Amino acid sequence: MSMGKKRKQYFSEFKAKVALAAIREDETVSQLHPRYSLHPTQTNRSFFTASDSIRSLQTRIARIC
Repeated sequence: MSMGKKRKQYFSEFKAKVALAAIREDETVSQLHPRYSLHPTQTNRSFFTASDSIRSLQTRIARIC
């Protein structure tokens, strides 16, 4: 029985770096994914996750102020 290929796991620091690059919009997703060796879907997912987190943080800050 052969073992399947193990999925690559990325550290939080790497995910944050990709998300920040996507948020900055200096380059398109098509330009980002080869640089980070990711599939475009993974780059988009990082961007949307970070965007949601930022929106949530802004909402919490607005409630405090």
